[in-house]
Amino acid sequence: MSEELTQETTETTDPTTPPAGETGRRGAVAFPYAAAGAAFTNWFNDRVRRLNSPTVMLGTKRASVIALHQDGRMECEVETEALEPERQFVAFEAQYLDQLLRKIAAIGL
Repeated sequence: MSEELTQETTETTDPTTPPAGETGRRGAVAFPYAAAGAAFTNWFNDRVRRLNSPTVMLGTKRASVIALHQDGRMECEVETEALEPERQFVAFEAQYLDQLLRKIAAIGL
């Protein structure tokens, strides 16, 4: 009986568990962090849409940023030798944010 009580207490007092109804996905990030992530994603996508040339370097290839997705993937179109650009999803990394922040700051967004 004490084992059930301990497990129940642990489940209800876990600080990483959002309050009931705060997240609809199992294994989702706790509410305050999810809200901050959503706010950043919206801010980032708004700024990218305002840039004339939202490009980053993916290794040695130039890519146009389309959008940052809620799951942390950045959607890009990579310039290739073919006529059509290739759409790719890459993990959003600090270096891409740095590259775009310089462009955003340069035009005062």
